Amino acid sequence: MHTKTWTTLGLLTLTALACSTGEATGVGSSEILYDDTCTKELCADLPRPDTDCTDTAPRFTCSAARDGQCAFSFTCPSKDDPGAAVSFSPCDDAECGTKPTTAAEAGCEAGKEFTGATCGRLNGSKTCAWASGCVALGPRIDIDESKVGAECGLDAATCPTGAQCVVLPLETGVRGAHCIDDPCSLLGCVDTCIMLDSYPGQVSCEE
Repeated sequence: MHTKTWTTLGLLTLTALACSTGEATGVGSSEILYDDTCTKELCADLPRPDTDCTDTAPRFTCSAARDGQCAFSFTCPSKDDPGAAVSFSPCDDAECGTKPTTAAEAGCEAGKEFTGATCGRLNGSKTCAWASGCVALGPRIDIDESKVGAECGLDAATCPTGAQCVVLPLETGVRGAHCIDDPCSLLGCVDTCIMLDSYPGQVSCEE
């Protein structure tokens, strides 16, 4: 069976990744390494230095200094390092300036769809900046847009009886959650229609 999953994420999602080796332990989105002398227990209460990493989360190492005492040092992994971690902390929108609203303003690559922007600090940066979501879309899904009802969601009106509050795949061109009577039929699902158990729901077809 061939499986096709439509892109249904309408919001920016940042995932923290950490790759560790030896006795490394991921704390938050930073990587912490220990050697045979300076173990996790000996380093537990030691302060970690401020970092100037801007593209990736810092990689801390606890090891013996010249005086023989355990101390933390850090490196800034390359963005291409598969062990590099990504961290994000939100800021107020006012701290980031003008918010991007289009793929061009967000710097999305050609052929990618702009899904939104969030103001925050990336990888411990002291400066707030817009983090934009850009996704590659599948083939266009043509639907009868007259059957797409009013917007809905946690901060919007509830749907009338019989309608469901759902987010359609981005390939339909419809953004946000809307009230729809029969989303599976609207998408023209042939074999299987998948509805995520969330509110608003997210619907997709599986062939």
